[in-house]
Amino acid sequence: MLEPLQEPVPVFLTIMAVILITPLLSERVRLPGIVGLILGGLLVGPHALGLLTTSHTIVLLGTVGLVYLMFSAGLEIDLHQLGRVRNKAIVFGLLTFAIPQLAITALGRALGFGWASSVLLGSTFASHTLIAYPIISRLGIARNEAIATVVGATVFTDVSALLVLAVVAGTQQSGGVSALSMVRLIALMVGYALFVLLGLPRAGKLFFRRFSSRDVEFQFVLVALFVAAVLAELIGMHAIVGAFLAGLAINATLPARIAVGSQILFLGESFFIPMFMIYVGMIIDPLAFVVNKQTLLIGLALTTGVYVTKFAAAWITSRLFRYSRDELMTFWGNCSAPCHSEERFLRRRISSAVEPRFFAALRMTA
Repeated sequence: MLEPLQEPVPVFLTIMAVILITPLLSERVRLPGIVGLILGGLLVGPHALGLLTTSHTIVLLGTVGLVYLMFSAGLEIDLHQLGRVRNKAIVFGLLTFAIPQLAITALGRALGFGWASSVLLGSTFASHTLIAYPIISRLGIARNEAIATVVGATVFTDVSALLVLAVVAGTQQSGGVSALSMVRLIALMVGYALFVLLGLPRAGKLFFRRFSSRDVEFQFVLVALFVAAVLAELIGMHAIVGAFLAGLAINATLPARIAVGSQILFLGESFFIPMFMIYVGMIIDPLAFVVNKQTLLIGLALTTGVYVTKFAAAWITSRLFRYSRDELMTFWGNCSAPCHSEERFLRRRISSAVEPRFFAALRMTA
């Protein structure tokens, strides 16, 4: 293992080299570019060559990349189509959350985890993030009905995981969770969603009516994105939910400003989203599976459980709504990736409510 790079210029050079080279190499062997980015992050990260460490700056860029990923999904999606498939998205979201939630909770108990850890494991793996969205965008199928259904279900599962987290945290820290606290949380979430979806478009239209400079418009969109993300975290939601809602809001504001929208997507696709993929690779420890047999068993059991239960949810949805086999596989592929920022989010909320190996189990399936 090499000495970690410390100076900003060599660190940035290494990041940009990974962003440039690894997707090209990956595509030469007919693998998606994001696979190369993840493997590149693993190679230069602390568990391989050690050129880069998961410093505050790397975590910052990776988190921004995840936020940008969900923002891009909201920005690119067809709003009219999303409205048409909202019921399908709710059904798929319910299935792809409930089935893994119940199965992984039972699996956690079988593996010796306590009830709190088992339920939280279930909610963590029941929710998911759109890590494969860059592939969808590059293939030009972001406006397919199946994609709109998956995107809508993503928000449903993330919000559901938040409610489970609130219940478990309340039970562990205060001996119970009151109906009043749950009503308060739901009211905050609804009020927040209305503020973002109704307030941001109006503010954007007023702003764009007064200021027409392209760079100022671009800066306004970025500020609106991170205002929504910060407000989401302030009320206890995950920032990626706020980012997606901000994307929907800006989507309704920018129909005539295609150039600004293209600039926003270009920045994300060329740097921030690849940076998130690199960060995902950096936190993967390939040796975690060979430490002992119990570690290997837990990792394989959880990974298998996630893929099997997510496939069951995707298969039921495709049968109910007569989706094709390709759309079934699209459902499955996009709902099988747990959110890789969950560990830091959960540590802030319930680190004292679960045993330490709960977080080790999350890392094993990264």
